[in-house]
Amino acid sequence: MGLITSGLLGVAGGAGAETLAEAASLVYEGNPQLLAQRAQLRAVQEAYHQALGAFAPTASARFSRTRTDVPDLDVEASYASDQFSLEQPLYLGGAGHASLKLALAQAASGREALLQSEQQILQALVVAFSAVRRDEEGVAIARENVQVLEQQLSETEAKFALYEVTITDRSQAEARLAAARARLLAREGQLAQSRGDYLAVVGQNPGELAPPPVTPNLPATIDDALSRAERNNRNLRIAVYTLQETQARLEMAKAQARPTVSLQVQNAESPLNSFNPVDSVRATTAGLVFRQPFPNGAVRSRIVAAEAQGQRDELLIDDARRQAIRSVSQAWNQLAAARATVSARRLEIRAQQTAYDSVKEEQRLGLRTVLEVLNAEQELRDAKFGLVETTYQEYVASTALLAAMGELRFIDFVPGLQEISPTRRRAFHAPWVHVLDKVDSIGASDPAPIETVVARSGGRPDRSLALPPASQDGP
Repeated sequence: MGLITSGLLGVAGGAGAETLAEAASLVYEGNPQLLAQRAQLRAVQEAYHQALGAFAPTASARFSRTRTDVPDLDVEASYASDQFSLEQPLYLGGAGHASLKLALAQAASGREALLQSEQQILQALVVAFSAVRRDEEGVAIARENVQVLEQQLSETEAKFALYEVTITDRSQAEARLAAARARLLAREGQLAQSRGDYLAVVGQNPGELAPPPVTPNLPATIDDALSRAERNNRNLRIAVYTLQETQARLEMAKAQARPTVSLQVQNAESPLNSFNPVDSVRATTAGLVFRQPFPNGAVRSRIVAAEAQGQRDELLIDDARRQAIRSVSQAWNQLAAARATVSARRLEIRAQQTAYDSVKEEQRLGLRTVLEVLNAEQELRDAKFGLVETTYQEYVASTALLAAMGELRFIDFVPGLQEISPTRRRAFHAPWVHVLDKVDSIGASDPAPIETVVARSGGRPDRSLALPPASQDGP
């Protein structure tokens, strides 16, 4: 009687088996971490409207009533006055435009953080889903192993009763059976833990799990993988947008030393004199207000600090790129090694199965001992456990490679998924604020594209494993 021979991706689920796509859809719509990250992005996007508010006019009004009493002259008077003023910024020294750039960079960074969270949670789902399937197979193999050893012990005891084998043979069979039962308990404990991990990610216990789909959009070469990582790796993109935030803060600091210009209109009414409240005068004035801050150490200190922060962020971009390349290289080599190992394990199982069947027949003819049969059975079982583990590692490594490139997405695993991507809320702003932003942007520079920033760094791995084709054959 042989052991089961399926690999992790080779066990077909039933007609009603739960698919990875169904689990991913549940996670995408209901995982609390994702819901929280989307809410955080909506909050960050409000900074754009807040920044536009710097170009909006401000109005103020003052109303007063004054009572004048001169006891010696037996005279008293009471009069009212009012004043209304409106001020419209025309030029903010670049601070308004810099605030908008900061808000846009923060929103872009927040969106990358959301995509990064989606990747991390999807990767956790893939690991949990694959681990449950791996451990279910491991339990099945371990249980089959117990059944085989129980039969082997029964045969050995029958031969012992006929004095065909020794007590040593019987004790060896008993020991192997006890060890197999212990391994079965360990495998069942591991399965319970993996089911708990699945529950934490999906929010419900796993049912019968169907085989996962082929990992989509895998690169053909490591150079392709590295190029895609330099464009899309989430940590790298967050580092670039962080630099853009710092550059915007530097412009805001410099703007504090520049002049500002605004249009001010005032309308006021007051009596001609305190004792003649009937006759009043109303005056309307309009003019440009020019303000030039005096230089001080605080402004200069903010500029120096922002410049130092910018240097730090540029170095962190280089570090993020190196980490992205490292992650891609690791995942690529792990995937290549796992694929090669899966193929080797399949060949090993075929050979071990033949060896086990032969040793079993030879033992029946008296040419092999009980220990030799037990050893052959153990080698076959270990090969099958190894195939289950390496098949799991292959699938997990393939999704880790996509994550390292920044291309592990729910939409690729859930056909027809309606993506939830928070967009900036539409709000009314005065139609001239965008014109004023253009004026305020005079002398400002646009941020460099991500590809240009990343290209300033260099270096790629000079050696990596060749990626074997994915095997679709069962063992």
